[in-house]
Amino acid sequence: MAVKKGRVHQKGLSFVSNSIFLTVVLLLFQIALWAGFYQLVTQTLDDFPAMVVRIVVAVLKVSMIGYIILRCPHNAYQISWLILLVIAPGFALMMYVIIRLVPGTAHLTKQVYDRKINTDLHLVDSEMARRDLAMMDRRYVGLFQYLAADGRYPSYYADDLTYYDNGGAALEAMFADLDQAKSFIFMEYFIVSEGQILDYLLEILKKKIDEGVEVRLMYDGLCGLRLPSGFAERCNDLGIMCCAFSPIRPVISSYQNNRDHRKITVIDGKIAYTGGFNLADEYANLIDRFGHWKDAGVRITGHGVQSLTGMFLQMWGVAADWQTDAYARYMKIDALPVPSKSIIAPYADAPENHRDTAADVYCQILDLAEDYVHIMTPYLILDERLRKSLEFAAERGIDVTLLLPHIPDKKIVFLIARSYYPELLASGIKIYEYTPGFVHSKVFVSDDCVATVGSVNLDFRSLFLHFENSVLAYDKSFARRVEADFDQTLEESERIYLKTYSAFPWYKRAFGRLMRVFGPLM
Repeated sequence: MAVKKGRVHQKGLSFVSNSIFLTVVLLLFQIALWAGFYQLVTQTLDDFPAMVVRIVVAVLKVSMIGYIILRCPHNAYQISWLILLVIAPGFALMMYVIIRLVPGTAHLTKQVYDRKINTDLHLVDSEMARRDLAMMDRRYVGLFQYLAADGRYPSYYADDLTYYDNGGAALEAMFADLDQAKSFIFMEYFIVSEGQILDYLLEILKKKIDEGVEVRLMYDGLCGLRLPSGFAERCNDLGIMCCAFSPIRPVISSYQNNRDHRKITVIDGKIAYTGGFNLADEYANLIDRFGHWKDAGVRITGHGVQSLTGMFLQMWGVAADWQTDAYARYMKIDALPVPSKSIIAPYADAPENHRDTAADVYCQILDLAEDYVHIMTPYLILDERLRKSLEFAAERGIDVTLLLPHIPDKKIVFLIARSYYPELLASGIKIYEYTPGFVHSKVFVSDDCVATVGSVNLDFRSLFLHFENSVLAYDKSFARRVEADFDQTLEESERIYLKTYSAFPWYKRAFGRLMRVFGPLM
């Protein structure tokens, strides 16, 4: 892949064109209209109608408080909403109605779940793999069993498991595999952006289409704001079946609070990629956005690919309104599994699904550790359960080390992450910041034997509000490769002590602590 490195200097333009910025502007504009309408009504109506309006609003506020207390599953989420309600009651009420009460999220998740029932019929769980795992290390059998319960995320023997310690290497290997595709290519990414990566990808995909390969490309609707108008139509003209998941629309709905943050490529049902990297130049360090971009990825082969194929088809079915019973065509398993010492379970998570799968996996790794748990994450907004799991592991003598960015991509979120440092450090957790730039890897590795690599950040939005995916692997060779990457990255990082934190400007520490109250809403 012949590419040239560039540098981004137009920070102002980049900020204004940022999809999150545009979404926030849209959100605030519509809320301002609603607030203005409310003020107009209460000021122009006679005393009695105005009083009725105020009584109705008061009843709604009380109802909102009751609903939050009874229905919100996470304490941190409850507290954030209740504080916002006290500070800005009208704003909080409108936001809550839009985000939580409009039935978009539940409907969206149900659509995905309905298709998951169909794809799950074609997944083949390997109890033999878990029996072999029990012979190697009984600690993790229950975790794999939990994922496999009800046929959700089966256990598999992995034919081959490859770890990539940077996004450029993962993309280069993925492009080489795409070039060898014979039957179909499925790609699902949170971000697809114009640049050298996308140009090279489209060149490969067009070539494969000319060879008769079926190609489907899906990106999250939020990132659609970063793409040129008519991008999906351009892809379809090339023969690529392309669509956006939950496009951003002028009218706000709770759909728009739950994004498809997954990163999945499936090739012929035999090879799959996932990790932290998206389809944009910064992930291969072809442009400089926040210093050096540190990312990670994983390539799997064998029967475990079927789980990632199913995940893609579930989301595609919703995004493209694809009605089919042809799942077997893409998820067929021909051969019996070949036993190995590598056991994997690709898994996913979704909002409003009554399970916190990603958080459960992270907490269980912390609870089962006997020596160490090393973590790379770009964001740190913790609920009470995860914070306690981290602290308890450290307090019982486990080496718990967090590796985070030193150069942030979102400054408020960065300051919130730092606000956790004093209590985490006090419990014995080691914290490092990657001084060359931005850590985007989403990695847990423990005890030289188990690791998870995927799209799941250590923040509330990723763990509880987005559609996510990852791969849990019990594989000593794989875990050692992940750990070697962690150790190497640590050498380029600055260790944070309490005195280091105390040296940060006081107003940044205060602001981070203040905004932490609203962290679950970000």
